[in-house]
Formats: sequence, C-alpha cells, structure tokens
Amino acid sequence: MTGQPGTLSETAARILIVDDNEALAMTYAWLLEDAGYCVKTCHNGADGLDCVDGFRPDVLLLDIGMPVMDGLQVCRTLRGNDAWKGLAIIAQSGYGDNDMRVRTAEAGFDRHLVKPIEFDDLLQTLREVLAEKAA
Repeated sequence: MTGQPGTLSETAARILIVDDNEALAMTYAWLLEDAGYCVKTCHNGADGLDCVDGFRPDVLLLDIGMPVMDGLQVCRTLRGNDAWKGLAIIAQSGYGDNDMRVRTAEAGFDRHLVKPIEFDDLLQTLREVLAEKAA
C-alpha cells in the first residue's frame, strides 16, 4: 500500500467506514456527511484496505466481524505499514467484552466503540481522535 493519511488542513476530515452491514454503514455515512465530514464506505476488510489507499482517510471506523478479512487483520496490516501508522482507527463492534477490548488494543486500534453506537458518542470520539492527530 502507498499513500499518506489525509491532512486535517482539508476542508473536512475524511472518514472511511468499513462494515459488512451496508445499511448501518450508509446510515453513519449520511449522518457524518450532514455533520460536515467527507465519508466513504466499504463492506469487507479486503476492500477496506484498497479504499484506504485510494481515499486516504483521517479516521477509519472499522467493524471487527466481517467476511473476507476481519477488522483485527485490517488494523494489524495497516499498523504494519509505516505509511499508515498515523491513521486513527476506531473499532466499532457488537463485541464489547474485556477480551475483545484487549484484542483490539493489541491490534493497534485507537478506540473501541460498542454497537449500537449513539451518534453523539461517535461524533465526540471522532473529535477526540482528530484533535489527537492534529497535536
């Protein structure tokens, strides 16, 4: 993979949503676009990796349980590539137990949100990771 994470000097932060639940991904995309973000969606881990290269997101909102390649594998792959070490990666998962939180932290996720995610909580988390990235 080549490319660099998007810069925050762009008019809107770029958010990539990778989730095999297409309806959920589109709902988040519409809400985030209304909030002023530039959003793209993909629906499996392998496509998500391709989308990262082409879209250059500032934040990756990544489901864990997906076909083709799960979110843990995607995160590990990105964290293993120097070009994407600065990418903020947020786990979004129905798995909220301590074991899964440990696994997401070990894989390199910056945050772990449990579905269903309240939209205000998602916005707050995005603001936090974008502020950390800008610092």
